[in-house]
Amino acid sequence: MPRLIESASDVACELGECEEAIASIGFDPAYEESLATAALWLRRLTNNRSFIGDRLIAELKGEHRGGMIDSGYGPQAIVLSPLRNGMFLRANIWPSPSDHCFRASGAQTFVYGVPHDHNFSFLTSGYLGPGYRSDYYEYDYASVAGYAGERAALRFVERGTLEPGKLMLYRAHEDIHSQIPPESLSVSLNVMHVDPAQH
Repeated sequence: MPRLIESASDVACELGECEEAIASIGFDPAYEESLATAALWLRRLTNNRSFIGDRLIAELKGEHRGGMIDSGYGPQAIVLSPLRNGMFLRANIWPSPSDHCFRASGAQTFVYGVPHDHNFSFLTSGYLGPGYRSDYYEYDYASVAGYAGERAALRFVERGTLEPGKLMLYRAHEDIHSQIPPESLSVSLNVMHVDPAQH
């Protein structure tokens, strides 16, 4: 299961401050000091209740397209900062079954109900809405070859919700989750770790 990160700060920051603070030290979740610093700044960004709306409006106006990287994820992923010093910031919008985009596109578009791990680590926080739910699993990555249809011997851990303010670290090749749509539209924020060696 992803690692729960405690961070009780009630200070808020702007997106640029968060990006600069984390990029200045880099983000490597293998090092506790780096992880703690990134978590503190993600908590502060999560405490800023207006930045995401402002950013979405700017995106619609085309004001933030230059210098960004393609997310490579689904249509709900919004890259918030350029890749700097092994990290970038991202937001994800998680529609509920009652939202038009969910009804029009289907659950598979948002990777709901598909157990998966990641080949990178990332910090995440619940930002808006009740949060998506997940069935969490663990497995022995080294024992899996990776071919289609292979049994991965998943071990169920628990079902949890990324509720507002909750901070977690998803560990590369270790944590598996099968996401369940939230009860209403939700948004999560991420600090993404980028390792040049990952594929």
